[in-house]
Amino acid sequence: MAPVTQLFVPRVMQQQMIGFGTRRDRFQLLAKPGTGKTVSMLMILDIMSRVDDVFPALIVAPLRVANSVWDSEITKWVQFNGLRVSKILGTAPQRLAALNVPADIYTIHYGLLQWLRSTLGDKWPFRTVVCDESTRIAAHRCTYQRHRTSGKIFFREAGAVNAAALMSYARRTPYWANLTGSFTTNGLSRAWGQTYPIDFGRALGGSYSAFTDRWFRARPGTSREQEVLEPLPWALDAVTEAVKPFSISIDPKNYFDIRELRIVDIPVTLPPAAMRQYRQLRDKSLLELSNEKVITAANAGPRIVKLMSVSCGHVYDEDGRPWHLHDAKLDALDELVNRLNGSPILVCYQFRPDRDAILKRFPFARTLPSREADQKKTEDEWNSGQIPMLVVHPASCGHGLSLQHGGCDIVFYSTAINPELYEQVIERLGPMRQMQSGYDRVVSVYRLLSTGTHDALAVDLIEGRITFGNELMTLLKTDV
Repeated sequence: MAPVTQLFVPRVMQQQMIGFGTRRDRFQLLAKPGTGKTVSMLMILDIMSRVDDVFPALIVAPLRVANSVWDSEITKWVQFNGLRVSKILGTAPQRLAALNVPADIYTIHYGLLQWLRSTLGDKWPFRTVVCDESTRIAAHRCTYQRHRTSGKIFFREAGAVNAAALMSYARRTPYWANLTGSFTTNGLSRAWGQTYPIDFGRALGGSYSAFTDRWFRARPGTSREQEVLEPLPWALDAVTEAVKPFSISIDPKNYFDIRELRIVDIPVTLPPAAMRQYRQLRDKSLLELSNEKVITAANAGPRIVKLMSVSCGHVYDEDGRPWHLHDAKLDALDELVNRLNGSPILVCYQFRPDRDAILKRFPFARTLPSREADQKKTEDEWNSGQIPMLVVHPASCGHGLSLQHGGCDIVFYSTAINPELYEQVIERLGPMRQMQSGYDRVVSVYRLLSTGTHDALAVDLIEGRITFGNELMTLLKTDV
């Protein structure tokens, strides 16, 4: 049976994205999940293909998005049914075969970009590159420079290797688009790497160091390697103004009456013994688990992670073995489940022992499988009300899933310390998706925070009050 297709009629915010993109060769669409970036980009390609050769186009995206989102959008809308899609995924022979299939759009995930360069070499066939979730290229430090005597432009590679592999083809690609809803969510310093392939440094600086020298100051750490880049007070406004010529930012609240997110922080009291263990690790950088087993965490970064795991109920020793410490958060989750009286809940965890403990306490809970086909089945079962509790890690649930039909309650068993992943996982069933699907209900985010611990720091981090740098390291030394 042929799939049912619909006629795509752009909403006002999508009309703005389409109009912006069709007037530029290189640009970025900055919009939250659910605003229609994918279908708007397809419409841009469709319109531009009538005046120039924009195909073949390479879509670079997270794995789930590359495997299922783009081709499902093409199948869904009648305007794009003529587009041929080839997925450069799977085993090496499968990827090579996909490269050799004639198509208009090729999709690949970021982890395969080095392989793509080694396979293609100097033969770059793509007229357009679309970086879906462009924060994945933010860590490159590549530049194109002109030789002083010959005048020839050469490529200098540095930074994240997969992003660098893609950057090596940037000047040979006539059309380029970045799509993201998290442009600087994880810090303003991530703006340069994303914008460089669009204007090659004209807006933010010809190199990463030029960018940071202009808009940041370095705050000393305990060593040269631990220096923290801090944006100058006016940097955000200045950078925003600098990228305006090639960026359009869409806020759904300007177009729709979207319900506000409801945040509920639930205090959790640790047992006295667990609190003593927490303070011992915090103050002495070690934790005595038994007469023969002592855990040490000399550096601040690992100590923060171990402290967060202790507040959740477990800690890993040096051999990678988890030790159970308490069930305080598990009991708090149990109380919340009873209070919600059967409403489906999405539970986010950070540490594997916490996931295992949740599944043991709640036998009806399910996890998100690793295989793509199984993920789709689980997504459908959640959305049809068959799963009362779905337990996920933010990194595995942050892109490509639509979970709004299954519920509107999210629990952070341990609060994420990555602001981008925190936002993305909420958006899987967030207010925008609820509104688009016709649900008039509030999305509630419950955060289990252990009293007297540094759980509150994770909240400050994701809400932008501190950075994962000197402020966090300083607070680590203080009593809470």
